[in-house]
Amino acid sequence: MIKKIKSAACIAAIIVFSVLFHGCSNNNANSTTYVKDGVILKLPVTWKVIDDIGVPDYIRTISVLSEYTDTLTIEIHPKGPHSALLIPSFTEYFKFAVLDKTPTKRMRDSARVTHGISERSSGEGLYAELIVPEPDSLHVFIETLRGEYQDYVVYFTFNSQSPSLRYSNKVDFILEGFEIKKVSNNTEI
Repeated sequence: MIKKIKSAACIAAIIVFSVLFHGCSNNNANSTTYVKDGVILKLPVTWKVIDDIGVPDYIRTISVLSEYTDTLTIEIHPKGPHSALLIPSFTEYFKFAVLDKTPTKRMRDSARVTHGISERSSGEGLYAELIVPEPDSLHVFIETLRGEYQDYVVYFTFNSQSPSLRYSNKVDFILEGFEIKKVSNNTEI
């Protein structure tokens, strides 16, 4: 009887270990880490940083592109008296920003725009979604999330030409893996 219990416990331990090991190795195989000038950005392996520009001690912008041409723009601003004003206070801004992406008047007239507050494990943000029905189908989804990191305010803006659900889990993955240690050689945090 004790031998059977020990055997079952060993088998269970092996199964648990292999599942945990497989899960951990898959996480690393499906992600890549971008490290530059104090920013650590964990991304899905199919997403690539295409631009990283900045003005020391002022603003830095990192642009990322997914395999489906979804984009992520990360803006890093030093905290200051106007930091809270960097994100528009009215979601109407997003409505007009998205609607401006429609190329024709007929498309704009038939477009349906929804907008509001998005809630994620990492905090709140704003979203806007534009859907133009057939025959001129178009779908644009924009979501901006604000994060605070010691001396910096960081805005993550995701832009997709597809339903938000396609990349939704990747947003949380990217936000959870983001770290900032410094923005320029002159500014340590």
